[in-house]
Amino acid sequence: MANNLNRNWQGTSLAVEAKIDGVSKTKYTHCDVTSWKSLSAFFKGVFERNGRIDVVVANAGIVERKEFLDDILTPDGELAEPDLSVINVNLTGCMLTGKLALWYFKKNPTPGGALVMISSVGGYMDGLVPFKES
Repeated sequence: MANNLNRNWQGTSLAVEAKIDGVSKTKYTHCDVTSWKSLSAFFKGVFERNGRIDVVVANAGIVERKEFLDDILTPDGELAEPDLSVINVNLTGCMLTGKLALWYFKKNPTPGGALVMISSVGGYMDGLVPFKES
């Protein structure tokens, strides 16, 4: 059985316990999917502990916290920079995860692996501009 190393964007452990011969093989590791440095350290750590990575599931996703098209102003009355965290997590995080997965699949003793990228039905709903674009 493979190790299940699940994490979410805000660092809450979502790990499902995996046991091999009755011994827990689950390890929670905090990882920021929007950060190349954080993600690459995560993948490197998993590869060093296990000697291979066989399956990666890119499933991080968040929804908008504020309406993207609303005009939000700074204290001095200027238009504030839009919050792009939805794009950073849902799109960039998925792309970075995929890039690292493919790299480590090539490094496996027998090259190969399975990459699963999950989308959301929310992309088909009205509104949710950054969410749909990601």
